[in-house]
Amino acid sequence: VLVGTNNLPKRGKDHAFRGIRAILNRLLRAHPTSKVLLHPVLPRGHVQERVNALNKELPALVSELRSSGAMIEIVDCGHTLGTPAAVPSNFDNLLVHPTPAGYRTLLACLGPAIDRAMASPP
Repeated sequence: VLVGTNNLPKRGKDHAFRGIRAILNRLLRAHPTSKVLLHPVLPRGHVQERVNALNKELPALVSELRSSGAMIEIVDCGHTLGTPAAVPSNFDNLLVHPTPAGYRTLLACLGPAIDRAMASPP
């Protein structure tokens, strides 16, 4: 699950966090035996401080969900993209979403985590 970035600029960290929680709760209610890989919000140009603050709250959310039986883990591949300022070719012109090259970079990191999740029994 890779969500939350569009809520940060205008609505802020708390709104984005509530949205992530709501999506995860809905997903886990609908598919209780699913394995969920949650990716932190990716690096983002002008609201990076909000991204960092939001991402710091995700481990506690995942722990809470796991304690109620959810099969969920955080898989953080954002470091592979670099920052929008350092590697602009990995981000769109708004410095928000990955470009095709950025998604290929993410997949190289996410792929093994997806393979592990698919290979282990529920």
